[in-house]
Amino acid sequence: GGWRQAGVLAAAAHIALDKAEETIKEDHANARKLARGFNEMTPESLKNDLQVSENGITNMIILKCSKKIPPAEVKKFFQSHGVLVMLFDDTRVRIVTNWGIKANHVEKVLNVYKELVDSVSER
Repeated sequence: GGWRQAGVLAAAAHIALDKAEETIKEDHANARKLARGFNEMTPESLKNDLQVSENGITNMIILKCSKKIPPAEVKKFFQSHGVLVMLFDDTRVRIVTNWGIKANHVEKVLNVYKELVDSVSER
């Protein structure tokens, strides 16, 4: 046996299982708030360029982008404001919530998205 630390791993798993339901619900609620906020902030003139589906939200939202506003530009903008996002593919950006994301973080992401929309609208 190379599992001398099995008790430590088991304790971590036990805590995760005890708290999983409440944290998963919060993660999903935060993702829904982001999706709803993104859609509400996107002006009609950009609805074809930036879209988020609010159906089937878990802890992940997918922001669909266009050639006018490419995903790499969106990623760079978010990251320049301290928000980590990931390219999902050549048309989409993935944003994930987790146990470490709280209400103030959601508000920050919404504010950064608003700045993005405003900067793109000025073009």
